[in-house]
Amino acid sequence: MTDCLEGATLSGAMSSDWLRRDSLRQGTRGTAWDMALDVREFDIRLDEICIPLRLFYGERDITAPTARVRRVVAVLPTARLTTYEHGAHRSTLCNRCEEIAHVLAGEPLAGEKAGLRIV
Repeated sequence: MTDCLEGATLSGAMSSDWLRRDSLRQGTRGTAWDMALDVREFDIRLDEICIPLRLFYGERDITAPTARVRRVVAVLPTARLTTYEHGAHRSTLCNRCEEIAHVLAGEPLAGEKAGLRIV
């Protein structure tokens, strides 16, 4: 499966270079804030979150490593993590968008699929 936002194109026009440029169009403040949040401890108790959470991650994500996500999910009482063996940071959403939308709409995944793990 092609990682459409990781070097290839989306709809033949939107490249990852365009996406990077557009994400910084309004400046770097948002990106800097996001990076700062990534390395600090949460200021809330994760074990007190009681709404259902569904997380979708690619096993090849180097931006938000799956190991870190698994540690967070372990203390979230209502979280379910779905990982994709060949997915990366943006490509998981791009390549699995329809499937993720169905799950978020309340439709269960049709059993185990190749490259898919539900925790």
